[in-house]
Amino acid sequence: MKKNYFLAACLFFTTFTFAQNRDAKIISSPSKFKIPQSISNRGNAVIDTIFDNLEGDSLANYTLGGPNSGYLAGHNSFSDKAKIQRFDPTHGVNGPGSISELLFFFFAKDGDPTGTMKATIYADNNGLPGAILGEQSFTFADVEIDDFTSVLFTSPVTVPSNQIFYAGVQLNYTSTGRAGLLTSLDRVSGDAPGLTGSFPDAITHTFEQASNNAYFSFATSWGLDIALAIFPVVQRSTGINSIKSDVISSVKNYPNPFTESTTISFDLKKSAKNVIVSVSDITGRIVFEKNLGSQNSGVNTTIIDGSTFSSGVYNCVINADGSKVTSRMMVE
Repeated sequence: MKKNYFLAACLFFTTFTFAQNRDAKIISSPSKFKIPQSISNRGNAVIDTIFDNLEGDSLANYTLGGPNSGYLAGHNSFSDKAKIQRFDPTHGVNGPGSISELLFFFFAKDGDPTGTMKATIYADNNGLPGAILGEQSFTFADVEIDDFTSVLFTSPVTVPSNQIFYAGVQLNYTSTGRAGLLTSLDRVSGDAPGLTGSFPDAITHTFEQASNNAYFSFATSWGLDIALAIFPVVQRSTGINSIKSDVISSVKNYPNPFTESTTISFDLKKSAKNVIVSVSDITGRIVFEKNLGSQNSGVNTTIIDGSTFSSGVYNCVINADGSKVTSRMMVE
């Protein structure tokens, strides 16, 4: 059912903005949060955080007032079951891979910290969210405010062959907790699609699941051309744990996932004079690097101290005399 309800005057605009330079996509002031470049601008990068749905100039907190109180992109008195964003080749998906993580940007939470929600990936069903491909529960205690909330999938979700999927959060109304997601901005709600909103594709890409299980676009339900602050982290298939080296025959780490430390094991086909181990996060930032110097042929090991790493997916690169192999690791 279409929702033609008044958005209360408690619609607040945040100070968070997106720089227009895609090579340095920054959220917030002073430049606290960074979203990596999209896959098309990252060359041979093997981890991509898709942010193409939020190319607008601002992020906004849409809060509902009166008897319909709550968060438009979250829990509210309409008891919407989910808030969902579509991703496809026109909005950041580029090639095969697996979705290892969802990043959410919440602006509010309240209530029971043990209340749960689910980060969810859906298949496409003729332009609407379809079958659930993967889901991962998280609690309100896990939700960060003014920072990314990271939800790791226990089993990464394979990107469908048509390169279309939907990412969202399933809302649980049996708990007393509530949360609201940031969105992009529509300066004039209720006008024709694409006129004033920063995401004109909302009518085909931004959805909510109503209490009757039907799906409606935000442009239809609210007259808003906005995108949700949901960012899938996609692990590209090419280059992950693949061995294309005349020096390195295998790379692995144990335990994986890990919390404090992990042991990297790599097998050299021949001796190498200069072996470097480096670990980078989803932004491409090097968080660990160690020069092992000369290493003999056969199996070699080194320990990586990850006690200061944030939860998430990381790339470990073994560089043996210029020959490189990349392996994925996960920190819980």
